[in-house]
Amino acid sequence: MRITYFLILFLIINSAAQAQRGNPSGNTRPTGTQQGGDQKDRLQILAEIEAEKDTFGIFYFHEDNPTKIYAVEDTSLHDFHRFDPATQPLFAHANLGIIGSAARPIFYESRFRQGFDVGYHQYDLYYLQPEKLRFHILEKPVTRIRAMQAGRQEDRAFEIEFGRNFAKGWRLNLESKSIQQLSSWKYPHQKLENRAVAGSLWYNAPSGRYDSFLSFTSNTTEAEENGGITSTPEIGLALSSPADADIALRGTAQTRHAHRILDYTHYFNFQKQDSTTRNKRAFTLSHNFQYRTSTYKFFDDSDNSSSALDSAYYQNLLVDERGVRHFLKHQAICNTFKLGTYKINEATANQIANQRDRIEVGLIHRVHFLDQEERDSLNQNVKNSAINNLFVTGQINFRPNPKLAINAYAHYALLDGYGIGTDFGDYRISGDLFFDIGKIGQLSAKVSNQLYQPSLVQQQFVVTQQKVWGAENNFGKTNETNFSATYSIPSLRLSITGSYHSLDNYIYFDTLALPQQRDSVINIGQLAVKHHLKIWNIHLVNTLAWQPNGGDVLRLPEWITRHSLYGQGKVFKNNLTFQLGVDLNMNANFGTDAGEPYFADTYNPLVGQFQLQDDAPTPFYPALDAFLNVKIKTARIFVKAQNITHSLADKYYYNYYQTSAYPQLPFFMNFGVDWTLRN
Repeated sequence: MRITYFLILFLIINSAAQAQRGNPSGNTRPTGTQQGGDQKDRLQILAEIEAEKDTFGIFYFHEDNPTKIYAVEDTSLHDFHRFDPATQPLFAHANLGIIGSAARPIFYESRFRQGFDVGYHQYDLYYLQPEKLRFHILEKPVTRIRAMQAGRQEDRAFEIEFGRNFAKGWRLNLESKSIQQLSSWKYPHQKLENRAVAGSLWYNAPSGRYDSFLSFTSNTTEAEENGGITSTPEIGLALSSPADADIALRGTAQTRHAHRILDYTHYFNFQKQDSTTRNKRAFTLSHNFQYRTSTYKFFDDSDNSSSALDSAYYQNLLVDERGVRHFLKHQAICNTFKLGTYKINEATANQIANQRDRIEVGLIHRVHFLDQEERDSLNQNVKNSAINNLFVTGQINFRPNPKLAINAYAHYALLDGYGIGTDFGDYRISGDLFFDIGKIGQLSAKVSNQLYQPSLVQQQFVVTQQKVWGAENNFGKTNETNFSATYSIPSLRLSITGSYHSLDNYIYFDTLALPQQRDSVINIGQLAVKHHLKIWNIHLVNTLAWQPNGGDVLRLPEWITRHSLYGQGKVFKNNLTFQLGVDLNMNANFGTDAGEPYFADTYNPLVGQFQLQDDAPTPFYPALDAFLNVKIKTARIFVKAQNITHSLADKYYYNYYQTSAYPQLPFFMNFGVDWTLRN
């Protein structure tokens, strides 16, 4: 079905493209001999040289800035065994115990906000978004396959990405990701499937004055919900398997999120760009059109009146004895116009041609349509009016050389929201700096300040066609300030990061899963240190972080550590590289014991939010994993033993929590492969 889907999409795109006429836009990317060029771009030559090495040799860019080029990461083994997206950030996100489940950061992170927001972000880690799709610069077709088997045969993850060039400036990229957790070995009613599919087409006109990018993304999550376990086995009385645990929701509770996005972006360059004008300033006009439709659904049609346990779980959210249902459909149409100018650095033998500077101003208009299945006293559907957002934006990027980079961004809302909330006056201003001081080290800093309205789920919520909360909330806007600075010394493999976050009018979900607003400022200071020690072929990578607790409404562990100890070497005449080692992850609060427990948030599937809880402190747990990574040219393989701790001492059996009431699985093995194929 997915192959057929891609073929149909490509035929539609190709038919539309053949009907296009007009002048193409300039850019600094290679055109190749297929476009009639007498001389290949230096970037293309570099790509061809790199392709012969034992690395990917592929460069890419994103549609929002086609002249900012990135090199695809090489095929090193560093952290390769961290296949779960929730474990890939520097500090892991807390999930619900299985890969692909709802997740949130435990080391505080700011989220970019601009205009109306539905408020469901628990599955963002697993989705493909148009602005993050990679448009490749390559000479030969490339296919990358990643697969992982976890626990049981029915539990697996799979990714495939394919890119190739066609004649006359056409490039195609197809990408698919899926996570399946379908075995019955896990805790009852803990199954899910995440599916993400994307197809994109890039047209780079021969004359170098026009570019167009067309993409379609589809993201779907389907999950059975158990509300967490209701009891933890005592020491020495461990369950024979997770399937024997008591859970909060024993009926048919399920969540389904579905997102479809059609995105079209095109650029027009006011002057022709070729090898003779490569260092001259270019001026571009761009337009982006995006249509997205999303549905959010949760239902539990079991007879909750006969289940005291389920009724106690839903509490005030149970408004109908026949069952629980939440449905929301969101549609949005967005048009963005930008006028920009940029200049490209001259490429050298050791670096790619990239932006020297970029200045851009733009106007963004979005209109949102909602269907929440709400009914009034006459049992009629309540129609939601359109919500309009209008933002003016500005951006400046300046990189005169590889040792200095300065970026600044700002947006400001010009319209009222008309309907739910008000956007007028919302803003964001941010900037970042990178400075390479040579042997002394490297310094980078980021700062941002943003004012934004509450999300839809914080302002109003409808269950079984009845509004549970709405206008009575009347929440104010949140003002958030963030600052971070990092000093690194590459020669010592050492980096130190200090961060500060200030949140005024912070909104959270209380122990009853109801939104509340904090009337005082929350201040969070953070310090993170990472050091990589190498002695002979032995590597020890330590990452330590400290953050004071965010008070009684933003509960995060005060300290977090990640340690990796492994040996690395080559065998079979240096044709096989391997890593063999262990990972140790810990987090807790400071206290008199080795680790003072803290009250980690739990997750409410009906509201789709992480909420406060005061019933169960999260115990200190040293989570130990062992891994073996192997690399043969462009193929990589890993084998991982996960949560060894539970088999080493009865004290830790089934007691590893990142989210309250949702324990991690006990000891199991998983393995995976990553293979890049050219031609």
